[in-house]
Amino acid sequence: MSAFGPRHRAPQSAQARRAERQVVLALIALPILLGLLIWFAVRTDNVVLLIVSVIGAVIGTWIGDKRKARKKAKADGN
Repeated sequence: MSAFGPRHRAPQSAQARRAERQVVLALIALPILLGLLIWFAVRTDNVVLLIVSVIGAVIGTWIGDKRKARKKAKADGN
């Protein structure tokens, strides 16, 4: 193997590519979401409302992911 040549990466599965894409999107979205949360907390002066809305969004996303996984498993089972 040449010391100057690029390293070959083995082909990835669709699941691995999807996981990488989700990590990149999360890293991009994190500073934006943090800025929005700080802006919302400063504008409303209601920290409890902020905390409840963040928890609600996280739970909603988690439930949506579970439903999607369940739907996909049902489709794969047919």
